[in-house]
Amino acid sequence: MVFLAAAAWLGSPWIAVAALVLAAGHVPVAMITGRAIGSTSAS
Repeated sequence: MVFLAAAAWLGSPWIAVAALVLAAGHVPVAMITGRAIGSTSAS
């Protein structure tokens, strides 16, 4: 969100694209990690 805000503030579409690529990679990894942590604590 901070990178998207910076892109809007600076008017830079390149930062916005980079922020979206970063988010596209981060969200699935965070979800997989969260599920893995959640499944080990339930055991």
